[in-house]
Amino acid sequence: MVKKTGMAAKIGIETFLAVMMTIMIIAVCLQVFFRYVLLKPLSWSEELARYCFVWLSFIGASMALGQKLHFGIDYLVNKFPSRFRAGLSIATNLLVLIFCLVMVIHGYKTLETARYMISAGLYLRMDFVFAAIPISGVIMIFYILRHLIQDILIMIGLRKPEGVGVNDDKPT
Repeated sequence: MVKKTGMAAKIGIETFLAVMMTIMIIAVCLQVFFRYVLLKPLSWSEELARYCFVWLSFIGASMALGQKLHFGIDYLVNKFPSRFRAGLSIATNLLVLIFCLVMVIHGYKTLETARYMISAGLYLRMDFVFAAIPISGVIMIFYILRHLIQDILIMIGLRKPEGVGVNDDKPT
């Protein structure tokens, strides 16, 4: 059940990101064409591309977090036994969880203010743009909780670790 929910979420997020990327590319291409070929720039295309980029950045970051694709320097961490690495991962994930909670709480507060702001080119309420912050925070919390559960299972020995140096129980 959890695996199916995670897979459905991943597919939904990937689809959303593909749509945002496509809209952004089309908006930028239209802007270039209208500005340099027709010499009549569009007033809204740059703004649309910018807002799509905001959503791509935040939702893409949560997707990367879910797949553990954020870069990290783990040379020293991989020298430790798997249970110790799981403990470090738990501590790190708890810190990230706190940050994500702050994102959600303060992102929601920002939405209350942004509700009254209107964008210049698209005449769009800015809370639609700023909603990327708390929504990505919620997605990140979902993924962090999954990672925490996996790490706890590794730490108590109910699950085998995945990745570099997984079968070692002694430092090298």
